[in-house]
Amino acid sequence: MMRFIGVALFVLPALALLALGFSVSRERLHEVDYSFTSSIP
Repeated sequence: MMRFIGVALFVLPALALLALGFSVSRERLHEVDYSFTSSIP
């Protein structure tokens, strides 16, 4: 049981960081794509 808790404490923050980085990079890509397409006449 303690091993499960240790694994959960290690995996959950890693997953949260991964999800956060993924959402941020998606927003950045969207902004870059928008500015790129709007700069083309």
